[in-house]
Amino acid sequence: MPSSPFTQRSARWWNTPGWRRSMIIRRGLATLLCILAALGVAASLRHRDPEVLVLTRDVPAGTALQDTDLTLAPRALSSQPAGALGPEEREKASGSILAAEGRAGQVLHHGHLVGPELINSLHPGGTMVPLRLADPELSPLLVPGDTVSVVTAKEDEATPEVVAEGARVVTVPGGEESASILLALDEVQAQAVAAAALRSPLAVVVTGARARG
Repeated sequence: MPSSPFTQRSARWWNTPGWRRSMIIRRGLATLLCILAALGVAASLRHRDPEVLVLTRDVPAGTALQDTDLTLAPRALSSQPAGALGPEEREKASGSILAAEGRAGQVLHHGHLVGPELINSLHPGGTMVPLRLADPELSPLLVPGDTVSVVTAKEDEATPEVVAEGARVVTVPGGEESASILLALDEVQAQAVAAAALRSPLAVVVTGARARG
C-alpha cells in the first residue's frame, strides 16, 4: 500500500537534518531539564530542616535578651525541644528575660522566656535576680509564684541572717537546665541578694500562702 504524501514528507523531515528540527529537539530537552530542576528544588525545600531561634553566646539567667543574642539556625524536628521559637517570634524574644542560664547554640523555647507582664504581676516594679541555691536539689521543690525569704548562715552563729524578704519566685529550673532560680524583688533587696551570693551560699525559706498550707 503506497504511503500518503504527508507520511512521506514527515519521514523525509525526520531523516533529514535541519535547523528547525534541531531547535525543536533542543527546546524539548531544555523544557525537560527545567522540569527536573524544579522538581529537585521542591524536594530540597520539602526536606530542609526548619529554622529556629538559637543563642549566639552564653547568656546568664535574668538577662534581657538583645537581638544580637539571637540568630536563626536549621534544626531537625527530632532535635527541637517542645515549644521551640521560630523566625516569627524573634521580635517577641528580643527584650524578654531569660529565665535560666543559656548556652551558645542553644535552641530557645517558650519556657526560657519571661515577659514583663509576669514580673509585674508577681512583684510590681520589681527587679529580677538569679540565685543559685546552696543545695541545688531543693530548687525543683519551689514553684513559680512562691513567696520566699533569702537567708545565709552567719559565721560561728546558729541563727541565720535574713538577706531579703518577700521575694517572689519567677522561674525554677527544669530537666538538665541550670539550678539557678529567678527571683523578683525590689531593687535594693535584689542588690543585697546579688552581693551576698558573692560572699556565701544562700538558701530560701518559703513564707507565702503555700508555707501555711
